[in-house]
Amino acid sequence: PGALTAAPNELDELRSHPAWDEEHPGEASDLIREQPDAHVARAFPIIGVKNFEDPPNRLWKGRIVVAGNNIKTASGQWALFQDMGAVPSTMAACRAILAAYSVMKGAELYQSDCVKAYVQAEMKGTPTYVRLPKAWWPPHWVGRYRDPLCRLLRALYGHPDGGNQWADKIGEELHRLGFTEPEGWAATYVLRAADSHVIVFVLYVDDLIMFGTARVNEIIAKVRINIKMDDPANLQKYLGVVHHIMRKETNGEVLTEITFDMEQYFRSAVEDYVALSGKTLSKVATPFAPRIDGESLDALLAERGDMAEHAAHCVMKLMYGARMALPYLCVIVSRLSSQIARWTKDSDRRLHRVYCFLNYALDIKLKGSLSTADWGSLKLIAWPDADLNGDYMDTKSTSGFFLELVGERGRGMPLAWGAKKQGCTAVHTAEAEVVSMAACVRSELLPMQALLELIFQRPIDCEVREDNAAAIVSVTKGYSPAMRHLPRTQRVSLGFLHEVFTAEPQEGEGRVRVMKAETDEHRGDAFTKELESQKFANALHLIRMCR
Repeated sequence: PGALTAAPNELDELRSHPAWDEEHPGEASDLIREQPDAHVARAFPIIGVKNFEDPPNRLWKGRIVVAGNNIKTASGQWALFQDMGAVPSTMAACRAILAAYSVMKGAELYQSDCVKAYVQAEMKGTPTYVRLPKAWWPPHWVGRYRDPLCRLLRALYGHPDGGNQWADKIGEELHRLGFTEPEGWAATYVLRAADSHVIVFVLYVDDLIMFGTARVNEIIAKVRINIKMDDPANLQKYLGVVHHIMRKETNGEVLTEITFDMEQYFRSAVEDYVALSGKTLSKVATPFAPRIDGESLDALLAERGDMAEHAAHCVMKLMYGARMALPYLCVIVSRLSSQIARWTKDSDRRLHRVYCFLNYALDIKLKGSLSTADWGSLKLIAWPDADLNGDYMDTKSTSGFFLELVGERGRGMPLAWGAKKQGCTAVHTAEAEVVSMAACVRSELLPMQALLELIFQRPIDCEVREDNAAAIVSVTKGYSPAMRHLPRTQRVSLGFLHEVFTAEPQEGEGRVRVMKAETDEHRGDAFTKELESQKFANALHLIRMCR
């Protein structure tokens, strides 16, 4: 019951604004004459449950929001907004600072929520007026107004510009303190005023992860002067992932081991699936449904699946978890997501297999470990891979990758991973591998290298591990007669990779080189293929997933 007072409290905060008394409510008809281009929207309360998948920690939350799907001008025209809004940080940015925290001596790591984040920002731009529910009307409004509108003074959730206003406010505050945003890393702020200390803030809407050495607590205190934040605490649950961080000191070095845990999230997803499907879950060795004969497959593909109405819901739950902490789901989730619009009985079969596996494998978790002793030997290793025409539902190959920061004695921290269909059909394996390699290097490896070099203030060498010899020869030469048929966009991949691997690094930059890897040891297999049980178990071990 206490949490349900959040919305009225938020309204009290709006009323306490100095301009509240100056902005008297007025009739909609008056606004049409005086400000025909002003925006008009409806404000209303919503109530939800935070941490729904974790019953002991469930929390009712109330919030005032704007109906952003129905904002018009006072004259009745649809309001227009910028196409691009504020972009939150990625989970890869969070993992990057976890890796930095593990290898830098004297580092500290904190988590905090910005209190009622949007309401901290002034509403700027085109004036917006809102209609309030009649239950919120002061008594003296009753009988005095027919259609009162109030000026929106603070940014609210739901307004298309609300996120921009909040992002601008906290961004301006961090820039004022000397933070910069690395190119390509949205909502990631780095402060390095001297070689002796570095501070990194990673912001996802109102959730802050803060890492730093030396002056981090001093800087956090300065930020809190103008930004309302909860007291900084140890990192635990962030974007649905519970981080179990263990540190121990031996022989003068500090070893950090991190477990990325989403067991409660997936347990809730499994229970949800069972309730929706009404099916019983059995124990299976992999999340991949076995191949069936062509006649049986045709029969299944011809019928609409029983889970068609719930497919998007069930697949999206898996997709989020795969991005956050269960990399081995990337391939099957990528393929299932492409079937949502044409869901069949075969889709039912494949989805059911995933949930059967999850039900008995929730104790398999992603882990990472690094030590301060790894500081001098750190390197980024990318494992791009491709599966030529491996999906029987499509001729396009699947690209996949795994990116990690590696130290000594087999230690390493997973940073990023993914699986995605290629843009057009590849005609042989080397072509598919080159396309996958280029996407991995361009979009994942080089940006991560730049971010870590900025944080560490030293070069970080990179290795691209490729298991296809023909692909290595092609990118080393920069051209391949066997690939002269490639469309322009894919032919550019060859030249791009050739330049990256042969260029001399600039001062402060690490070298990037391609190396041959054995297929049996390649970590990319888990992101491109539906593996049989023995290979799947080995793939889990390679990407640092275990019980």
